[in-house]
Amino acid sequence: MPDGLTPFSIELGGREYPTRTCPRKLITDASWSWLRLHRFYARGLLPFAGGLLDQPNTFLESMEVIDGAETEGAVRDHGRG
Repeated sequence: MPDGLTPFSIELGGREYPTRTCPRKLITDASWSWLRLHRFYARGLLPFAGGLLDQPNTFLESMEVIDGAETEGAVRDHGRG
């Protein structure tokens, strides 16, 4: 874990970004909640009764954003191997 004194770089989208701040500190409590919900969603467990079309649009859009970010990361990482 970065100590806040020693600079290091984070790679994002093929670019290096220098920082002294741990990126986990930048993730809000609300974002962590969405990421936790995504684990259930990925297993087919939905927060509201009914099927996929019974879920709030905000939930479905959020899951799509997280899926897209995971897919982008997996494709990028696969290209390194």
